[in-house]
Amino acid sequence: MRKTANISKLGVSERAQKYDDERPPTALDHALAVLRAHRAELEAIGVVHAGVFGSVARGEEGSKSDLDVVVDLDDKVRTIYDFAGVWRAISDLFPVSVDVVERDVLKGDMKARVEADFVKAF
Repeated sequence: MRKTANISKLGVSERAQKYDDERPPTALDHALAVLRAHRAELEAIGVVHAGVFGSVARGEEGSKSDLDVVVDLDDKVRTIYDFAGVWRAISDLFPVSVDVVERDVLKGDMKARVEADFVKAF
């Protein structure tokens, strides 16, 4: 007699976990894993929090999609040159084009759109 899990007998959270364990990693999974793996390096240059928004966060990315990253920065990042260093450090982690925005500068509709999509890495 074969021993197989009958998914219909599993609870909702168990079914969700089984699905998560079996599904292939998404672009979002990859982006979050990379940001988390480099957290110490990013914190050292002033990144307090980072996350993903846009098409990758929504699961709507295509072959030509970029990666949109939103960051919260500490006082180490004071000049445009400091911010360029943060952008470069994050961009170098990925094989696709990366847009980096600071959460504090977002206003109005753009802020609402970013917050609606936002998935926290750290």
